Amino acid sequence: MSERAVMNSLAERKITLLLAKNLNARLEMFKPADLIALLETFVALLRNKKDANHVDVKLYFMDVSMLKFKMTTINCTKLDLALV
Repeated sequence: MSERAVMNSLAERKITLLLAKNLNARLEMFKPADLIALLETFVALLRNKKDANHVDVKLYFMDVSMLKFKMTTINCTKLDLALV
């Protein structure tokens, strides 16, 4: 199985609507700064941008299909090395 196929399979199995809803609820309720910063970095990398904010994180985790699509179609070789 190719690396891309493995990533697609993992994204499909591990990232669920329930998981995303629970994450968003916890982020709203507890506002854990370290986790928010980590997720902002993750979303920024998915977007190939220097920064992302809490709204970007919320949008990505609100629409699980968008998150899965981005995770399974990202081409890591095209990321800006200055951002990585």
